[in-house]
Amino acid sequence: MVEGLATLYFNQSADLENYLRVLVSADIEVDFVANRHTAGMQNRSLRLGIDTGGTFTDAALVDEAGQLLAWVKAPTTHDDLITGILGALEGILEKAALDGFFPSEISVVSLSTTLATNAMVERTGSGAAIVLVGFDPGSTARIDGLERAVDVLHVPGGHDAHGRTVQELDTTVLARGLDRLADGAIDAVAVAGMFAVRNRAHEVAVRDAIATHPRLAGVPVTCTHDLTGRLNGPRRAATALANAFLTVPVSDLLDAFLSGANSVGIRAPLVVVRSDGSVMSLNQARERPVDTILSGPAASLLGGVQLSGVDSGVVVDIGGTTTDVAVVSDRIPVLSDDGAVVGGTATMVRSPLITTEGLGGDSEVSWHEQDRRLLLGPGRVLPISVAAITFPEINKILAQQQARRPLADTDGLFLVTAAGDLLEAAAALPTRRDLIAARRDAARGQLRFVGLTPTDAALVAVPEVASRLERTVDPEAAQAGLAIFARCLTRLGVERYASPTAAAQAVLRAVELRTGEIVAGAVGVQPAAWTAAIADATPSIARVSVQLDRPIIGIGASAFLYHPALEAMFTTPVLVPFGSEVANAVGAAVGSVRIQDVAVITQPKRRDFVLHRPGDTTAFENLATAEIEAETRLRTSLLERHAQSGLFEEGDDPPEVQIVRKEKVAKVDGTEFFVECRLEGTLMTEPGTN
Repeated sequence: MVEGLATLYFNQSADLENYLRVLVSADIEVDFVANRHTAGMQNRSLRLGIDTGGTFTDAALVDEAGQLLAWVKAPTTHDDLITGILGALEGILEKAALDGFFPSEISVVSLSTTLATNAMVERTGSGAAIVLVGFDPGSTARIDGLERAVDVLHVPGGHDAHGRTVQELDTTVLARGLDRLADGAIDAVAVAGMFAVRNRAHEVAVRDAIATHPRLAGVPVTCTHDLTGRLNGPRRAATALANAFLTVPVSDLLDAFLSGANSVGIRAPLVVVRSDGSVMSLNQARERPVDTILSGPAASLLGGVQLSGVDSGVVVDIGGTTTDVAVVSDRIPVLSDDGAVVGGTATMVRSPLITTEGLGGDSEVSWHEQDRRLLLGPGRVLPISVAAITFPEINKILAQQQARRPLADTDGLFLVTAAGDLLEAAAALPTRRDLIAARRDAARGQLRFVGLTPTDAALVAVPEVASRLERTVDPEAAQAGLAIFARCLTRLGVERYASPTAAAQAVLRAVELRTGEIVAGAVGVQPAAWTAAIADATPSIARVSVQLDRPIIGIGASAFLYHPALEAMFTTPVLVPFGSEVANAVGAAVGSVRIQDVAVITQPKRRDFVLHRPGDTTAFENLATAEIEAETRLRTSLLERHAQSGLFEEGDDPPEVQIVRKEKVAKVDGTEFFVECRLEGTLMTEPGTN
């Protein structure tokens, strides 16, 4: 027998119990000292945020106060999303365990993503059709993104602004059209009816017809009245079509998220960040993927404010594919009145007023011969320095290309096929037509381009950057790629740049100036004023400058490289807080559940008040009765959606529903006339809590 005092450290109560039995049986007196993080662990509630970006999948663990406890970055695996998500989950749990944090303490896991943002910007997604009920040619022409639909079906029907039927739904035309849709490659269908927010009957009839069609049954259907209660038929149609485009890719991502969480033993509720920074359940995200089009940017906004500790600022987030800018006042983001605009598509998705542009560390660097200047994006490619790790033969090919005279625009450009094979673009794409076709294939995800990016330029212009990157790179390949880009001849017969370093510095400066331009536009600086402010003109009596009244909060993996230059451009401090590399994941972790709906009452006749939503259109004799019914429907709708979310246990106390009343009146000759009454309902609560 061993006698004496043993001081042991334990991380988990199960381990403690097992060791206790062993030590007691060995007659050892034990002084148990808990791990420094295990004290009070039964009452500890941790939150885990995951962000799948275009380049990295980040994970961040925060405590109840939102303090960052641990974080990791893993490469995003586009062809197999679960690999990247699982890598981030396993990495964060391994790192957290070293400090005494365990999966059982995690109360909620929240996912933010730039997948939908990037799909909108790069115009990719699933095959979607749209059914337009009662749309005339003028209204149809105002639908953003309609050219992306694989089919557009026009059906006579529709209602007026008061919900009255203008024309009966033509079921014969609808039936023939659905047969045509069934013959195509349809992954999802959007349905938009004129004034459907005032009377949903025709949209519901079309949805039911699709659900009962022998070859379309089971195809996801998005109706505009389910997405918004606001007028503007073309924009509602664009929103529904975007939702249909995103159905398959977002669903695939959610499957990977769920599978990854299950495989590492996480049993906490899983949620997804919406474009307004709140969170929703996986089921809700599957039904309304368009609500995630600014998920990543919204999460980064919340994370930037949380990490910086300031109440007001301009958050600038640079990722692999996009740069996102938003203004925050007193920790509340400036909201968009009209809805998010992403990739040129104006939607009705509620979101902070975020400016999103195709500029990031993986933006393709190219040359505009007519203007004799370099271009950045908006397309995204795999950096040469990154690809050379997987395909070391790239260096040999680049060396061979440098020996050629003259150099071609396709030199320094490569393709990775769906099978994982590397092709030299100069050999595989002999004509411009071949190059254009390959670009289309890349947009559809069938292959991927490898090319010169700001990441490569940074390795050449600032060599020490390599130690701060979260992925393995080959600086030699970056140097060779920049050498080819610099030595290509302009139409005047001179080399573009004097050296690879000069070309790299030009790329970095272009990123800085483009970022400044994006920020200036986001805060309302007119283009002419901004051009004058940054002009390298000889000093004169009068100079134009721009000064912000709040700091710039720089976040993103490369914020430390590009954002400090903004300080001189805007005469304001630039904050790049600790953990800025994973601000998106931190923002995801601190999000709350917010469910909203709206009830609308109009007065089409002097003595009638009509409740248009939620539910079926119903007439009432007086406004008070209509409002009572509207409040009842709103509360029922919000509580049902709360219960269906799957985030809360049966028997939990129902959360409070707040309803705000807004009435519109018009004055004619001093007399007020009722126009509309809107009741906006909001339900807010924390996921993972009772």
